[in-house]
Order: sequence, then structure tokens, then C-alpha cells
Amino acid sequence: MNEKLNDCQLQLRSMVDQYADDCTSGEMQFYDSEAKNYYEPYDWDYCVNRLGEMEDVMVLLAGGGPTIWLNTREQVVEGYWGSDSYKKPIYDYEYIIEYFAEHYNAMESQKAINLNKRGQL
Repeated sequence: MNEKLNDCQLQLRSMVDQYADDCTSGEMQFYDSEAKNYYEPYDWDYCVNRLGEMEDVMVLLAGGGPTIWLNTREQVVEGYWGSDSYKKPIYDYEYIIEYFAEHYNAMESQKAINLNKRGQL
């Protein structure tokens, strides 16, 4: 049975598809001073292994209406709007992991420096 999609479902799919296409094509840049268009994530969660190394990241790309996450662990862009959900696989997103790993490592280094200054390390 083919069910016709409503406007919210169509908009959710369109947004997820666009984010996934930008990710896979290398166009999803974050805070690049040289880029005219760049993404400003609402939030992000690091996926860290037991050794404290960042392996993956979940980036909140949209919120408020549809909620859309880029999830490198699951290799998808996933969107939710009310009871509707939609996912699209992503490929060639290593540049995004590298970007957030750089920030994670800088943050961890700064934490270690601060602890060392306080004599807690």
C-alpha cells in the first residue's frame, strides 16, 4: 500500500536528503572562515572509546521543528518530526570526524593543562 506523504514528511525527507548529500559531497563545512556557506551545529556529542579517544560524533543540524542529527557511528543523517522519522545513509564523511576530533583533542589537552596547573594531575 502506497501511503501519500504529508507536507511535514516531505519537508523532513527533503531536509535530511540535502544534509546527507552535502555531507557525502564534502560540502558540509563547519565554521570555515574561508567558506561563504558553512554549517553552525546546534550541539554535538562525542562518541569516545574506553581509552578516551574520540571515534565518532553526533552533530545536531536542526532543531525546533524537525530535529536532524548527523550520526557518524550509524553512518546516517537521521531526522525526526513528531512521530515521523527518516534516515539516509552517508559516505565519505571522514573529514567531519577529523574536524570534530581536532576540537575534542584540543579540549582534552586544555583540560589536562588546567588540572596540571591545579596540581591534580
